[in-house]
Amino acid sequence: MLSLEGLDKYFGSFHAVDEVDLEVAHGEFLVLVGPSGCGKSTILRMIAGLEMRRSFRRRIDLPLGLGIQVLDREQIEQHVVEVAQTLEIHELLERFPAQLSGGQKQRVALGRAIIRDVKLLLMDEPLSNLDAELRTATRTRLIRLHRQLGRTTVYVTHDQVEAMTMGTRIVVMNEGRILQVGTPDEIYRRPATAFVGRFIGQPGMNLLRAKIVVGEDGSVAEIGGNRVAIPARRFELQAASFDALVGIRPEHLSLHEGEIVLEGRVEVVESLGREKLVHVDLGGQSLTAAIDSQQQLDADQSIELRLDPDALQLFDPLTERSLLAVGSC
Repeated sequence: MLSLEGLDKYFGSFHAVDEVDLEVAHGEFLVLVGPSGCGKSTILRMIAGLEMRRSFRRRIDLPLGLGIQVLDREQIEQHVVEVAQTLEIHELLERFPAQLSGGQKQRVALGRAIIRDVKLLLMDEPLSNLDAELRTATRTRLIRLHRQLGRTTVYVTHDQVEAMTMGTRIVVMNEGRILQVGTPDEIYRRPATAFVGRFIGQPGMNLLRAKIVVGEDGSVAEIGGNRVAIPARRFELQAASFDALVGIRPEHLSLHEGEIVLEGRVEVVESLGREKLVHVDLGGQSLTAAIDSQQQLDADQSIELRLDPDALQLFDPLTERSLLAVGSC
C-alpha cells in the first residue's frame, strides 16, 4: 500500500499541489488524470522522491529498491527472455535502440522496470508520443500485463480514454486539487463536479444553464426556451426556484427514445462512422448529441431530442458541485 498525506508543493508563487491525501491499495492500477498543469506529474515525482517538501508524509509498505542483484549469466538470460516474451519483444533482442520503433522503445523501458521485480510502478504519460493505433495496442498490453503481474501502479495521463479503460480507480485533478476519486463507472455515472462531468467522457458532458422551478406538481428545468420535467427525487433541491447547470451526456440523447424533449436547431453534423455528433443550438446554448449514423440530418433544420430523465445531472452554478442526492445514480 502507498499512503500520501498532506502533499503540498509550490513552484515560486504557483501552487502546483494543494494539500493532497491519497491511498493506493496493493496491486491497484491507479490513474491520475486531468489537464496539463493540474499537478499530477508533480505528485508522481513526489512519490518517487524527486520533488521534496517537508510538510508531507509518504508511507510505503513495500520495498522500492532491491539493490544490485548478483546473478549469473544464465539467470540473467532467463529473466530477459521471460520479460521479453511477456512484452512481445523477444524477437527484437538482437537489435540496437536506434533500430526500434517508438512503441518498441516504450516496451523496452517497461521491461527494464519489470525485470528488477519492483513492487511499485510509476508511469508518467508513457503513451503520449505514440500514434493512435500504436497507443491503443500498447494500452491493451499494459492492461494485460497488470492483470498478469499484479504490480501496484500509479499512472499519469491527460487522456480520459486511457484513464477510463486502464484504471481500477481514477483520481480526477484540476488546479492542484483532487476533485473526485472512484472507479471509472462511478466517475462517469456520478460526477462530483461539473468539471469532472465535462472532462470525463468523449465528447464530454453537455452543461446547460437552466432555471429550476420546484412545484407541488413536479419540478421543471427551463433551458433555452424549453421546459422539461426533472425527477426531483434524485436531487437535493433546497429552494422553490434557483439557477443550476443541467448535465446531459451526448450518448444519452436520441431522436426517438426517452421522455424529455428538447427542441433546437442543427448547427453542425459530424460523421464518425458508427455514429454522428450533432451540434444543436438551444436558444443560444450549444448542445452535442451522439446519434445513430443512419439518421439523416442537415444543418439549420429543426430537431427534437429525447432522453431518459434518470440520465440528467444537476450542478450548482457557483461551486459546480453535484446536486445529486445520496444513493441516486
